[in-house]
Amino acid sequence: MPFFTRSFLLQNIASQRHVHDRSFGSLVQAICSLVLLQPVQSQEKRPWPNREARADAHLALAVNLHSQADLGQSPTLEAIMTSVFLFACQFCKGNFDAARFRLREAAALAEVMNLDKPESYGQIGDTEKQRRLRTLISLTIIERIYSVQRDYIPGTKLLSRNKLQELQNAIASSDDRGESENIIAMEGISSMLEQVDFIDPDIIKCWKGFCWGEESPTHVTRSTILTLLRRYRIPPQFSGPSGIDTHAQHADILVTRHWMRIKLWSLASSHGYVEGLSDDEEFRNEYALTIASEALDTCLQFEMTSLEVHGVGLVCILKIPADKDPN
Repeated sequence: MPFFTRSFLLQNIASQRHVHDRSFGSLVQAICSLVLLQPVQSQEKRPWPNREARADAHLALAVNLHSQADLGQSPTLEAIMTSVFLFACQFCKGNFDAARFRLREAAALAEVMNLDKPESYGQIGDTEKQRRLRTLISLTIIERIYSVQRDYIPGTKLLSRNKLQELQNAIASSDDRGESENIIAMEGISSMLEQVDFIDPDIIKCWKGFCWGEESPTHVTRSTILTLLRRYRIPPQFSGPSGIDTHAQHADILVTRHWMRIKLWSLASSHGYVEGLSDDEEFRNEYALTIASEALDTCLQFEMTSLEVHGVGLVCILKIPADKDPN
């Protein structure tokens, strides 16, 4: 999990922090709800009766603990993470307006904390600094993906690629990498960020078709899309500690990569850059089939257990290449 280490969660639960700390308690309840709403493996659905009712009960308790009278005043990372998990719960329930609200809430809390300004963190330990940076980058990834997937405009400042690289380097150089699962999570953050780091307000505007309504329309250029599509021809290189199962993480990153490719091709098509006899392979009609075929090949590399971990979110992403008909 990119936001925190396994030991952080277990140690705080063991110390009964959730009993006296509303912020941490709401986080635990939100995680419990998400686990019930989206089981990691399909066979987990069968043994638990009244799954939805129990999930809703945990969700209601999480919201009750989270909604303090002074929510937003001196927020904590736990409050931000709770909002993110509440977003995930509502997404799983198909309540996309409520999901959008919770994601905006997380972004607003992050802005209040000045997460995008590490120089303002003050005298904090390396562990806390890493938690803040990881939360910022993870939230950045979620917002960028959701802005492409749904009717959403990112609430956090869209950091430049150079700034994001600077933050990544700060995480990678940390002495607080800790347990192997933590290392894998950080490498996953880096790889996923590479798939979405180009998303900025201009490209979001064109993806949503807002550019056509401008008095003096400015569109994403042909060369920009071509450069991005060609960048995606090079698959990411994975590394990690031996003996650790990283298939689920790699599946998520690779499928997201293909999804970004088809979205970019669709963007080129909607702006008139796709032609049947284009000199550039990436701008021909059949290139959509190439992407869809490669997405299928990627899925076939993994066991179903590695794919179903990601639940409805992965299904929504895979549906896009399947729907594209270049004819």
